[in-house]
Amino acid sequence: MSIDILATVKRDGTAVFTNVPIQLDFASDLEINVYSEMPHYRYDGYIQQILDIRQHDILMDQLNTDSRTGTNVMYQVVGKPEKFSQVGTMQMKVDDTQTTGFS
Repeated sequence: MSIDILATVKRDGTAVFTNVPIQLDFASDLEINVYSEMPHYRYDGYIQQILDIRQHDILMDQLNTDSRTGTNVMYQVVGKPEKFSQVGTMQMKVDDTQTTGFS
């Protein structure tokens, strides 16, 4: 299953990029069970451009809000993003901040 978001990328509380379309695919059950406690939501994030996105950056969904908090849904980049310059894309591991305690 995929989630498409339009994100503001934040680093240390400051927006560094806005209006970034990102596709989030649920990570495999094996990966989630090996590397984290449940409930936990980890995604593979895909971007169709090369940006300076780094581990620990926050991806704030500009369009969707968390029904429990009423604030924008946020995700955190948890690994070093991979850049594929030959095709102009990026891939990264992303966690839902509501289930990990990051924010």
